[in-house]
Amino acid sequence: QYDLIILDPPSFTKTRGRLQEALRGYRELHVRAFKLLSRDGVLATFSCSHHVTENSFAQMITNALTDARRSVRRLHRLEQPLDHPVLPTLPETEYLRGVLLEMMPAR
Repeated sequence: QYDLIILDPPSFTKTRGRLQEALRGYRELHVRAFKLLSRDGVLATFSCSHHVTENSFAQMITNALTDARRSVRRLHRLEQPLDHPVLPTLPETEYLRGVLLEMMPAR
């Protein structure tokens, strides 16, 4: 069991056509991480693919929590820093996202 796990994998997809496959990979990675966290452990997790939206990333985490039979609370939502500017006219520039999660006792 670990008190802190950081998941910062490389992009699982470069194309929209492989998005579902990428989300399955992210989900499996998160299930394994959730099972390795201590009861009050913290997970810092990130995605660097603009094809993985904030909503799909959050849904993947929810699905992984269900699979792992764990509960969390979100401590902080993480966005890309200023040296990675998001240009409204180029949606693909918004590609870094992350979340800091704290495990909670199962309900």
